[in-house]
Amino acid sequence: MKIIKPSIRHWIVGVGAWGVFIFVAPIVGIYIWEERFYWIAVLCFLFGIYRIIVGVKKGVNNQIIFQATGIECSFGKEDLSIRWEDIEAIQVIDQSYEKLIMIYTDQEEIGITHPFFNKKEVLQQLNQYVSPDKFSPQALQPLLQEYYKALNREFANLPQPLKVSHLGFEKFFGIVALLGGVGCAALFYFWNNLDTALFFGPLFGGLGLILIIISLGSIEATNQEIKYRSPIRQISMRWEDIRQIYINSDNGLLALVSDEGRLVLKPGSWTGKNKEQILRLLVYKLEILGIEPKESIKISFWYSKMKRT
Repeated sequence: MKIIKPSIRHWIVGVGAWGVFIFVAPIVGIYIWEERFYWIAVLCFLFGIYRIIVGVKKGVNNQIIFQATGIECSFGKEDLSIRWEDIEAIQVIDQSYEKLIMIYTDQEEIGITHPFFNKKEVLQQLNQYVSPDKFSPQALQPLLQEYYKALNREFANLPQPLKVSHLGFEKFFGIVALLGGVGCAALFYFWNNLDTALFFGPLFGGLGLILIIISLGSIEATNQEIKYRSPIRQISMRWEDIRQIYINSDNGLLALVSDEGRLVLKPGSWTGKNKEQILRLLVYKLEILGIEPKESIKISFWYSKMKRT
């Protein structure tokens, strides 16, 4: 039996980097701006702690177990198992917006994200138990055809659009800033320091409200189009109108570009009961389009502009 835990890259980037952040950011900020940075330092520290807790939970609760009879995967609250003899095909996907090792049976499939798990280590174990012909495109083709037919049936007549909302740092940071603004105003008011209360209260409270409003955007998708809705703007794009696809691997961003405009998505920050369905629809539509994604750092600017204008 072999147990594979999340790779060292996850612990460095997902936990260690935030550990450095919660110490370096407050110290540097206080050194430069002195007492004016104290409350911002507290917010930075709390946000860093939140990200560390999320990273640790992912690292502890996720594992893959290779046994003589089959493979078992624990992904947070979800446990999956497949017997070796039931595996029909294995696909390695290295596109930047989707880095997966897909294991297919005639009933289900498991997606193992890399580099969250070490790709080389996982494939090494799979090669010990699965015959080489299962890795060939010929083994995968019939399954993909049936899979696409099933997806087409699933999405052909949706009773209503699939919808997800954002659960990014803006919402968390906005709530913390809003509460901090109210707390600061109340604290300094009771200390008879009205000028300071009138400064810090609106500053953090206003920042919190702005971030919360920004985070209220949602994504809606049907078999014909995909939409972004927020209190300040709406963008819609038909799947057939997409001409180019850009990705930013570091930030998990995906940009769909048509002749009329562009729509930037961040699937990793989506939340809602339709999340799995809308992700399947997104991958299905992009596979049908057959457009090769291009890596670009300018997507981060597009994403920021889209959410703030």
